[in-house]
Amino acid sequence: MPSLLGVPLYFIIKGAKNVDGAKAFLKYFIEPARLNDYLKQARGRWTPVMPSVIKSDPWWMDPSDPHRHVAVRQALITPKVSWFQMRNPAYAEVNATQVWAQAEADITQGGHDHDAGCRQGVQADRDDLREVPGDVDGRGRATIGRKRRASG
Repeated sequence: MPSLLGVPLYFIIKGAKNVDGAKAFLKYFIEPARLNDYLKQARGRWTPVMPSVIKSDPWWMDPSDPHRHVAVRQALITPKVSWFQMRNPAYAEVNATQVWAQAEADITQGGHDHDAGCRQGVQADRDDLREVPGDVDGRGRATIGRKRRASG
């Protein structure tokens, strides 16, 4: 089964006061050795996107840690797919509405019933996905990544 591939994005906002400084910092930060040190200090919560970093530092594939080498293998070796938001704007819109964060807040802070909160979140997702023509089938299921059967 493919893993979802997520890569953090860095950008320099239009109108930034020190564009050259921002570019220099990003260039400095993503040097393989420096990025490797940063990711290791973060205890391997993220894996390097540069295979050279993995190959040059045995820490990443150390079998004494039961999780890290598996995560690296999953991130760099096994098949991957991009997040749904990258393939369809409807998912980005659903994500932007923070449906599930709101449902969680309603349950944990608002005292709402967890079943009702989840049902409300699912319905909100379906409603948002229905707004994009052709992306949801008649039962409210997203068709992204699946071929739709031709009606005939």
